[in-house]
Amino acid sequence: MIQRYEYVKRAAQESELKPWQRVYTNRNLKLDTVTHMGFDMDHTLAVYHEKLEKLAFDLSIKELVSKFGYDQKILDFEYEYGGVIRGLVVDKVRGNVIKLDTHKYVEIAYHGEKRLTRDERKVIYAKPGESYRPDGDEYRYLDTLFCLPEAYLFLRMVSFIDETEGQREDYTQLASEIRTSIDTIHRNGSLKKEIADNINSYVNKSAQLAKTLHHFIQGGKKLFLLTNSEYYFTDLVLTHLLSNELSEYTRWQDYFEIIVVSSRKPGFFLKDTEMESIKVDELGVKISKDVSYKVFRGGYYAKIEELIGSSGENIMYFGDHTFGDILKSKQTCGWRTAMIIEELEKELKTIDSHKDKNAKLSGMRGELYDLQEELHLYEEKIHSLRDRKIDCFDDLTKKELENMDIKISESQCILSQLEIQLSETVWKIKSLEEELLEDYNPKWGCLFKSSRRKSRLGDQVEDFACVYTSSITNFYYYPTTKYYRISRDLMAHERYDSNSY
Repeated sequence: MIQRYEYVKRAAQESELKPWQRVYTNRNLKLDTVTHMGFDMDHTLAVYHEKLEKLAFDLSIKELVSKFGYDQKILDFEYEYGGVIRGLVVDKVRGNVIKLDTHKYVEIAYHGEKRLTRDERKVIYAKPGESYRPDGDEYRYLDTLFCLPEAYLFLRMVSFIDETEGQREDYTQLASEIRTSIDTIHRNGSLKKEIADNINSYVNKSAQLAKTLHHFIQGGKKLFLLTNSEYYFTDLVLTHLLSNELSEYTRWQDYFEIIVVSSRKPGFFLKDTEMESIKVDELGVKISKDVSYKVFRGGYYAKIEELIGSSGENIMYFGDHTFGDILKSKQTCGWRTAMIIEELEKELKTIDSHKDKNAKLSGMRGELYDLQEELHLYEEKIHSLRDRKIDCFDDLTKKELENMDIKISESQCILSQLEIQLSETVWKIKSLEEELLEDYNPKWGCLFKSSRRKSRLGDQVEDFACVYTSSITNFYYYPTTKYYRISRDLMAHERYDSNSY
C-alpha cells in the first residue's frame, strides 16, 4: 500500500522537479473543485514508441501498392523520424506541408521534400483573406501524433510523383488514397495485430502510471475512460500497462467508474447518439459481468455526465488531440482540460541545454536595440543640421555652414560604421537562431514557436488547454488539491520593464 503522505511530500517539492516533470498552467484551476477525471487512452495513458510511426508508414505503403497500383519502388521508402511534426498543415491541393504561426503566416513550407523559398511561399500563401480551416477539404491539420506517418508519406509520394510523372496541378487524390490506406490498416487489424504481437516493443510501460491514477483516487477523484479505440485493443494495452501493477487493482478496469470505447471523438462532444452497453467485444470475446456493467460504446457527453452525476467544470479531461480531446471538451461541455504533449519533454531538454546560447542571443538582441537607437540619433542629428542649413541660411555665416558640413560628414561616417556593425549583429543573431532551431528539428524548428512568434500549435495549446505537461505521470508530484495559478499576463508595454508594475 502506498501511503498518502508520500504523495503530499513529493508534491511539496515542485521547485526540485525538472522542467519536463512539471505541469504548466494557462487557466487558473482548483483541483479540489474537480470531482471526476476522464482520460483518453492513446498517447495519454498509453505512450507508444516512435517505431509505431514507422510501422504505420510501412503498412500504408503496402496498401498504396496493392490497392491503388502504385509502383513497387515506393516499398523501399525509409521513414524519417522528425520528418514532420505535430501542428503542421497538409495542403492537399498543392502537395505542400506548411507551418503556420499564430497569425496564420506560413513560416516554413515543403513541396514534397523540397523546401520552398520565401518568395515561393509568398506567391502561394500571402494572399489577403487566405483561410486555413481544419474542416476544409483543401487542408488537413496534424493534431495528433497518429497523423505523422500519413503526412510524411504524403511528402515522399509528392516528390516521387514529381520525379516520375511530372508535377500535378492537384494532389488531392493522392492525399485521399493515403488517407484510405491509413484507415485500412487501422480497420483491418493489421496495425493492431503487430502491436499485440510485440506489445513491449510498441507500448512504453511506466510503473508511475498506476501510481498516478491511484494518487487521483486516493485524493477522492472518480475516474472514467473515454477513448476512440475499440474495447479489445483498449483491454490489450491497459492490461499491459495497469493490471496487477498495484495490489489494490487486480484489473485495469478497477481504476475506472465508467469505460467508454469507440467514442468517435470529436463527434462524442457534438452529436447526441445512443450510448450502447456492451457485453461482448469486437472479437466476439465475452466481457465478464463484474466489468461489463460499466462498459459502453459510443454515445454523447451528456450521457456520461448523467451516469457520473457531474458536469461542467467539475470534470477534468486528459487528452493529447488538440481538436478532438481538448478544444471540443472545453468548448462544448465546459470541462476543464489537461493536454498531454509527449514532445514537450524533448523541447524542454533542448531549451535547458541552450541556456548559455540563449543568454548570448539575449545579449546580442540588446546590442541590436542599442545600435538601432544610436543609428536613429545620428540620423536625427544629420536631418536636423540639414534642415537648419535650408531654413536658416540667411542668418548663417560661411564658417557656420562649413562647421555644419563637417558635423554632418562626421555623423555620416559614424553612421556608416554603425550600419556595418548592425549588419554584423543581425547576421550573428540570424545564424545563432538557425543553429538553435536546428537543435529542435532541422526542418521545422521548435514545436511551439514559428521564428520569433508562437506557432499555430503553441497558440492552440495556450488557448484551449487549462494545463499541459509532457506526461500524465507528472501529476504524481502534485497534490490532488493543487491550485494551478497562471503567471501574470504582460502586455507589450509591460514587458519593457516588468519590475515597474
